[in-house]
Amino acid sequence: MIQRTAFLACFLVGAPLFVAAQPATPLGTRVVTSDGVIEFLTHPESGTVTVRDLLNQTALSESLVCPDPRGAALTLDEVSLIVVCRGADEVAFLNTAAFDVVARVRGLGAKPESAEVSRDGTAALVRDHDGRLLGTIDLKTKRLAAIAPSVPATAKSGRRNQLVFMGMIHGVHRTSKSYSTRVVKDLIAVIRPDYVLTEIPPNRLDRAALEFKTTSQIAEPRVSRFPEYVDVLFSLQTQIPFVIVGTAGWTQPMDRYRRERLAAIERDPKRAADWAEYQAAIKASDDALAKGGAADDPRWIHSDAYDGAQRVQLDVYNRLFDKELGPGGWDTINRTHFANITRTLDEHSGEGLRFLVTYGAGHKSWMLPKLRERKDLEILEASPFLDRLAK
Repeated sequence: MIQRTAFLACFLVGAPLFVAAQPATPLGTRVVTSDGVIEFLTHPESGTVTVRDLLNQTALSESLVCPDPRGAALTLDEVSLIVVCRGADEVAFLNTAAFDVVARVRGLGAKPESAEVSRDGTAALVRDHDGRLLGTIDLKTKRLAAIAPSVPATAKSGRRNQLVFMGMIHGVHRTSKSYSTRVVKDLIAVIRPDYVLTEIPPNRLDRAALEFKTTSQIAEPRVSRFPEYVDVLFSLQTQIPFVIVGTAGWTQPMDRYRRERLAAIERDPKRAADWAEYQAAIKASDDALAKGGAADDPRWIHSDAYDGAQRVQLDVYNRLFDKELGPGGWDTINRTHFANITRTLDEHSGEGLRFLVTYGAGHKSWMLPKLRERKDLEILEASPFLDRLAK
């Protein structure tokens, strides 16, 4: 979704299949991510795209893209910014995490001016200044394609999909014996998912996958911090044919803003009572978690009682701070994560597949109740799979 601005208006025109962007002005085109955090501005004179963090009011990048960049639009998943390059008669795809050009599409004809992304996110229409269609780009392959005739959807099995939620403990997996990276790997192998919905942002997944394919290492910073992906998931994919899907909505600007706002609240004498209540909730939650079992015990982590102990802290945190933390608030960020998860589940509803969700264990208490509400899902508990590992 693209935010409406003085430079870019998003509205429906003609047939309801495409979300249209107005042609760029000589000043360039401004596009903002749907969460209002990241701004992209094309500069025709310099051939660059400026990237700004609006949440923290800082510059992130000045990326050299192409001669005379004009119109721009975000792909539906916001993984790429489509930049229409009038001076090169091409379209460039700018990754929205690394801010580098990952693909170029040529053969569009002379002086392209604007791009429109289809409402289902599968295609982009490129037009000239007068609105004439120059070409259609398949956004999956990033190649020119004609508009295909409508094809009826493939018949689905009508069987409910299955879903297992694995609560992760991130860096502790490398030091834990009971929930080590080896246990994570063996557990995923027993579950045998068709899709793994990960705590990786969609715009960082391609780079991480390419790094692993070419070097067997992952340097991508947002992914490399999680051993369950670096040490387990990408290597296991060579043995089990599952699809890795990036579904995280968390970004570095959100993290920075949240940390700074919490630090300001802690220092504010007027918020002393709120901060004391929050600290008391943390202690009560820690006490409840300690009474229930070891912090790295996978059976305890995958229990409803564990989720209840987590909520002791998270409910207070959410009530006191969610609104002022903006996109970094607990409810807000979980809704963003969950929207990405829901998109994939909706796409494959009724196919009789098995999904695995791998998120930090704290997210489980927020997400599982909502996943259990879906009539097209059968939620599988982790304990039977842990039992199979113990045999």
